[in-house]
Amino acid sequence: MIEVNNINKSSGQLKILNNCNLVIHDGDFVEIVGFKGAGKTALMKIIAGFVKPDYGYVLIDHKLPYKQFMHIGYLSKDINWYKNLTVEKNILLSAKKHEISDEQATFITNKILNFTKLDNVKNLLAGDLPIEQKLKLSLAVILVYKPLTLLVEFPNDLNLNKTFEDELWLLLKQINQHKITVIVTTSHLDNIEQCKKVVFMDKGKILLVDNLHNVIDKIKNSNYSLVKLISTLTNKN
Repeated sequence: MIEVNNINKSSGQLKILNNCNLVIHDGDFVEIVGFKGAGKTALMKIIAGFVKPDYGYVLIDHKLPYKQFMHIGYLSKDINWYKNLTVEKNILLSAKKHEISDEQATFITNKILNFTKLDNVKNLLAGDLPIEQKLKLSLAVILVYKPLTLLVEFPNDLNLNKTFEDELWLLLKQINQHKITVIVTTSHLDNIEQCKKVVFMDKGKILLVDNLHNVIDKIKNSNYSLVKLISTLTNKN
């Protein structure tokens, strides 16, 4: 279980996160939704243990994030592989870094290549891949060590094609079915039906945490866009 307790974070005079509280249970599939600057990335990095809050704390299974580092995967547009190694060798190297035996590394690598549909490009240099397959490789080198929690900073600014976006969401859903907690940040509602729980953020505040059924009902009945929904929630807080 992930417990976010009264998290506050500032940069100079700018309040990035303001009294954020959130509970995420094991096996949840959570989408954190908000516009650019809402505080989504800052919250994710604090959960991952990359950034320390000014006030408040996060516990993951009753431990601070840095003590759970080996059980957390963080997927973003930042490169976590070597461009001069092949796809396959990058995944194998990730396995060896996590002290997986050579025999197991080979077995796991083949499974992940198949799962991510990278098996047909496994002998290509990572740096030569198109952006969509580079993101898949970033996911693959994380899956090697079987994280208990996967944090996904969805790269909305990369203009990914819709087919790939759908494929990536399907992969995340399948990963979640293996009892891995998945937390995704986005700036739109397009794939909201993939998740079990939705967190709406704006200007550093968590405005609403609700289950998917209630959120979908609200959106359908009121024909909400994200703009209208955030506006409504902001006025209530």
